[in-house]
Amino acid sequence: MNRTESLRFDRAVDYYDRTRALSRTSMAKILPLLKDRFGEGPCLEIGVGTGRMALPLWEEGTAIIGLDLSRPMMRRLIANAGGRMPFPLLVGNAEALPFEDDSFAGGLAVHVFHLIPEWRVAARELVRVVQPGGALVIDIGRQTRGP
Repeated sequence: MNRTESLRFDRAVDYYDRTRALSRTSMAKILPLLKDRFGEGPCLEIGVGTGRMALPLWEEGTAIIGLDLSRPMMRRLIANAGGRMPFPLLVGNAEALPFEDDSFAGGLAVHVFHLIPEWRVAARELVRVVQPGGALVIDIGRQTRGP
């Protein structure tokens, strides 16, 4: 995702949670699966946004680090967490992750790869920073065709 895409999400922050939230039923099914895969972490979520995936995982005891290009989205995450920063948040580009190899027990990317121009680079970066045998959870959020 580039700065232009980030600006679009900067403007979307006021309605993003209302239009992108997962139902409680869906979260009740997904959360135990993610917790099982990530354990205590740490887990990196690229495109952490307002924390709709990261906050529930963190509340269940998984150590999280969130990365996003949009500061307003991460400010909303902090507001969603009761006004405190619940876990480390970094402004950064998923195409060049600022972490050492094998830094995380898991990696999470939900509804973000379609926004990243060089998504293959971002995918390789996520693989690079997740430990061998770690878990990668990627949800593209829509049907696609082709490679």
